[in-house]
Amino acid sequence: EDALVIANKFTGRSRGFGFVTFKEETAANKAISEMHGKAVEGRNLVVKEAMPIGEKTIAKERREGNMHKGKSSREKPGKRKEPEEDF
Repeated sequence: EDALVIANKFTGRSRGFGFVTFKEETAANKAISEMHGKAVEGRNLVVKEAMPIGEKTIAKERREGNMHKGKSSREKPGKRKEPEEDF
């Protein structure tokens, strides 16, 4: 339905990625399966479903085994957590 190439805000040049929206989920799945890994201008495409940033962070932490129980270790802006010493 729509395509958007993400550009550098200073130079206007492509940052090398973009987003495509589809009306039908089947069309999106077909594009992913047919285009992922294809070479375009010497670069292999990575084609996958986009996730909101919060979900992306959670998925990455799960893959890397960084899921924590309880409170988040993230601090409010402007505050810095001191590193813990290893003894």
